Amino acid sequence: MFNLNANEEIGKYLSELIIRKYKSYRQFSKKCIEAEGRDGNDDRLIDNMSNRISQIVKGKKSVQLSDLPIFTRLLDVSCEEILSAGECFGTTSNHLTNYDVAFTEEQDVWEAYVHREDKIILNTDEYGKTIIDYALEFKNFKLLKYFMKQGYIWFVDDVNDWNVSDIWTLFQGGTSIEPRPFRMDDDIRWHFYPADKTLQSGSIHQLQQANELQCELKYTLAGSDDLRRKMIILAIENNEVELMEQLRARENFSLYILNERPMNRLTMMGEDVDSYYDEDVLVHIAGASEQILDYFSKTFEITNRFGRTDKFIFPYMTYLLDCLIKNNSSYSEKMLKCAIEHNRYAYKRLKRLVANATQEHVKYYMQFRNEEDYRNEEERKLYSQYKKTCHEQEREKLKENIYFYGCDNIIISFWDVCGENKFAMVTTVVHTTENSSDNRINSLIEELNGLYHKICNIKGSCEQIKLQADKVTYL
Repeated sequence: MFNLNANEEIGKYLSELIIRKYKSYRQFSKKCIEAEGRDGNDDRLIDNMSNRISQIVKGKKSVQLSDLPIFTRLLDVSCEEILSAGECFGTTSNHLTNYDVAFTEEQDVWEAYVHREDKIILNTDEYGKTIIDYALEFKNFKLLKYFMKQGYIWFVDDVNDWNVSDIWTLFQGGTSIEPRPFRMDDDIRWHFYPADKTLQSGSIHQLQQANELQCELKYTLAGSDDLRRKMIILAIENNEVELMEQLRARENFSLYILNERPMNRLTMMGEDVDSYYDEDVLVHIAGASEQILDYFSKTFEITNRFGRTDKFIFPYMTYLLDCLIKNNSSYSEKMLKCAIEHNRYAYKRLKRLVANATQEHVKYYMQFRNEEDYRNEEERKLYSQYKKTCHEQEREKLKENIYFYGCDNIIISFWDVCGENKFAMVTTVVHTTENSSDNRINSLIEELNGLYHKICNIKGSCEQIKLQADKVTYL
């Protein structure tokens, strides 16, 4: 059962389908004429059909019953998909495709498709889409969850298999479905692959023969964080907290980059913390159940290959709080308290690290001055004054190693270069710009923002932090 959409929406959706496959309305009109058994080269017929198609895609005319058999066949879509403007889908043929299997909820069909000898499941179709792309588009959560449970696919590698010494591979998905063996009659393509790491020259490449087929699903899962984010939305909609853990929904790659080396612009690696923000995900979280909100309110830890552990809260908690408070969510109070607790941790740890690093620097410089050599009161005053000056200067220098990331300063890092990993940290910090009609909520907002400003003031004034944020927004 589906709802008939408005002519304007149907026309807009038809336009996308036509342009995607036929590039122009005129070319599609020609195919329609030929499908009716008429002369596709007759300019008069083409002009008339083009005019009618133009009226339909503009929403000025509706799709006629006689048009549907031709439109569905030429565009490889169902009647339901056209008339619902893409909100409802149906199968289009007896020949199983990625589209058809992603639409069905029959487990035996899924299994048969996975175990087909030709392994067509690993290929993209003529639109460049895999079965996973369609399943996410159709919101076929049962299929996706089943494939994950069976180990056929994953959107993030199992945490037990994570290798923190190679952070670039941490958020890669994959598939256990093996391609069929290479045959001599296959269409052969030649690809360049990087040479083995044991070779000294990075410019040397080895030429390998590879079967062009059955690679797309693997590479699609490995190379796109967008698929993971879409799966997170489906997990939220289905209240699957355990699956959120598997997807590592609170985390993103930028946190691991900074945890590896929380330094400054020199180690930003071109990764933008803001690029991982997804408004659609945030809206779903804000409207989710208490179980989902509980998951996002909890802190988590990341340990790098040097053994240093950093604690984080959901990096986009600032925006989530804004949304919850604005919507008068009953969960605002609990989320604010969690954010306050984390800000308090961030403030205490940053303050302690800066103080300890300062002491270490002063200790280094003071080793060249023996206090016993300053015998009279005047000399001891000079010694104390030097120590005090040294302490102040080193503390101000170390403050320069505090960096904020994100356009709204949602991540902070500190790293003492001299102390290597001894005095280093990176964590998320939270603030909000919203106000509430509830005095209790406003009191918590004030406490949260107060702690945030105290964190900023370790570095300098909030105005200075804002100036830095304008210049430093990349990891």
